[in-house]
Amino acid sequence: MKKQNVNKRRKITQEYLIGAAYRYLGRYASTEGNLKNILHRKAAKILREDNDLSHEDKVKINEKSAFWIDEIVKKSVKQGLVDDYLYARAKAKSYLRSGNSKTQITHKLYAKLVQPKIVAQVLVEIDSQILDIDIFAAAKYIKKRRFGSFRVKEKDEKSQEKEKTYAQIQRINEYIKKLDDALLLIKDKTYGVCRVCGCLIAKQRLLAVPITTLSASYKIQKKCPEDGIDRIQPR
Repeated sequence: MKKQNVNKRRKITQEYLIGAAYRYLGRYASTEGNLKNILHRKAAKILREDNDLSHEDKVKINEKSAFWIDEIVKKSVKQGLVDDYLYARAKAKSYLRSGNSKTQITHKLYAKLVQPKIVAQVLVEIDSQILDIDIFAAAKYIKKRRFGSFRVKEKDEKSQEKEKTYAQIQRINEYIKKLDDALLLIKDKTYGVCRVCGCLIAKQRLLAVPITTLSASYKIQKKCPEDGIDRIQPR
């Protein structure tokens, strides 16, 4: 009985993709573009693991799943489960409270696949409420880092050294965690796939940064390659 459950393979159906979308949206807020990427990656993973299908069958299923995904995302928008404007507005305000500048907010929203016109609309709205976004963000950052008059007290050399050591340990632990995540991706056969574009990350970038989950194209140019091939090119 146990062996049957292990050998049972998932199939890409419209019902499976609908369930996957609702499960994801039940846990996370998302943009239309991000939800599409999530569902496409799930479908691609199932197709890669299914060795019983021919290449022609996989192409047909991939085309059919792409149509289903578009319909699911449209339905999610219609039901109010996905709203790029509300998502962008909430995220922008959160980034602003954390001390991010206007440029930083813009880049972070683009990384979440928010459309440029919506990003511009949200920033205009915030501009109308705050005299200067960058000055406001700088004030928040200074307060957060306790610079100047916000400093509680001067730290002696010993406490500064402890803080420096702790920060180094934190960075090491974060790097180890990213290595563990990379090992899980290797196990799931999804290592080397850009989490934004869904394309294979260039070999040179993986050799330079083994823990990366972003293609060189997206990291450098902030956009996915049109032909789906990642290349390392200068800005």
